[in-house]
Amino acid sequence: MQDAELLRQLPLFMMTALLLNATPGVDLLLTVSRTAQSGARAGATAAAGIAAGCALAIVVYALLFQLLGFTLATSLMAVPVGMAFGGNWKQSLAGGVGLGLVLFLLFDKLLDVVLPTGLLGFILGGR
Repeated sequence: MQDAELLRQLPLFMMTALLLNATPGVDLLLTVSRTAQSGARAGATAAAGIAAGCALAIVVYALLFQLLGFTLATSLMAVPVGMAFGGNWKQSLAGGVGLGLVLFLLFDKLLDVVLPTGLLGFILGGR
């Protein structure tokens, strides 16, 4: 994908990611608990921090996706996500590598959804 095409699709990608971030989950529970414990200002601060962190992570993932490829970008993205759910960095990295490889093989090889191989093109058989 060319850089211009990537930049054209980035707003739609960000809008989708932020919409998914707005769905109820752990972040909503944190926001509600902070609001109940410390008031509306603390709840709004928690919500803004969660949204900013998610937006930053998604932008970094989107920018590294073409350069590093699906497998490496997904593996790196899984480390902070895994750590946020209580894993240490080794567990998170191992889970991310496994997730990246399994999803790549599933989508790219089995379902024929072309994903970028990036730096691992020589191993994964880049197209």
